[in-house]
Amino acid sequence: EDVIGATVVVGDTSLQIDNESEYVSFTARTTEVEQTLDLGHRSHLVAAYENEIENFQNGSASRLTTNAFKLGVDTRAWDWASIRVSGEHGVRDSVYPDYPQADGELPWMRKYYAAARNRDKVVAITTLSFIENTDITIHHVQGRDVYPESQFGLQNEDSRATTVDLTYTVPDEGLTVNTYATQEAYLLHQRSRQWNPGSVGDPYTVAIGVEDPSNWTADATSVINTIGMSTDLAIVPDTLMARLEGSASVTKGKVAFDSVVGATPFNDNNRWIPADFPNVDSSRYLTAGLSLSYRVMTGWLASLGYRYDRWQYQDSLLNDNFPMPVAQNATWGYNSLISMGIIPRDYEVHTVYAKVSANF
Repeated sequence: EDVIGATVVVGDTSLQIDNESEYVSFTARTTEVEQTLDLGHRSHLVAAYENEIENFQNGSASRLTTNAFKLGVDTRAWDWASIRVSGEHGVRDSVYPDYPQADGELPWMRKYYAAARNRDKVVAITTLSFIENTDITIHHVQGRDVYPESQFGLQNEDSRATTVDLTYTVPDEGLTVNTYATQEAYLLHQRSRQWNPGSVGDPYTVAIGVEDPSNWTADATSVINTIGMSTDLAIVPDTLMARLEGSASVTKGKVAFDSVVGATPFNDNNRWIPADFPNVDSSRYLTAGLSLSYRVMTGWLASLGYRYDRWQYQDSLLNDNFPMPVAQNATWGYNSLISMGIIPRDYEVHTVYAKVSANF
């Protein structure tokens, strides 16, 4: 049984807003021009330009305009290899007004999905077939998003993902085996402010500038490692097929906080160095399945299968009362975060299913 001990509340604020939620309507127009140049030796250069204009009604931004430039090279100069490398640079402009005081938001805050954004991305993929009946595919993508007009909210995001995939086929025996491993990594830098309406940190009345001791930043890091496999076997060619599959994924997340410590609690709403969250959205996911499929007649397939799923979750907030200990220069209170039990719990699922599918 979880027990919440005595806690001294430093500041507790709730904001009541009478605004009703409204539907967001939008229209979008996309124009793309692409040119392919034959370089010879089974190689090509592809250049593309894309323009997208979105107009919103009741949206955070009234208009988004995105211009993206893409360049790629692909080659099959060697019979045993296919290689493609591409890059993209995109600029998204946003007509996003400052928030009014009645909305209860920081006026210079921008929601990332509607904010101005600069995006750069590189993708490299190669498939190697130098071993008989075996294909090896390596895929890597790396990108960076920057939000130049967002004084608060998501500032930038770095991401990368690498996958190695191996497929082995024995055509005469109707056997295909596939294995893969993937690693993904994400780093998000966010900026915000802790403030009370009409008091310390209030951007409309007390702290009307962008810079203020009540500001804080958060760097959220997530690393995801996944391995998986699948085996398909034709027990009776074109009639009875079996499939065995499974995957395991481990996610490790953390959040590192930082904040300038003000001289007094009268000019800094978070007058302490905030404690980091060593475990955020860390999880382990395991799934496995076995199925049999029988071709009843042309176009009709009956399947019977079993699937197992297990998800284990770890988070610094799982105890419902995660302590935020007082750090140096903070002598006027104790800070804690009560999550109200909203963090998901572990689960385990066994599924048995039967289905009939038809192709026309």
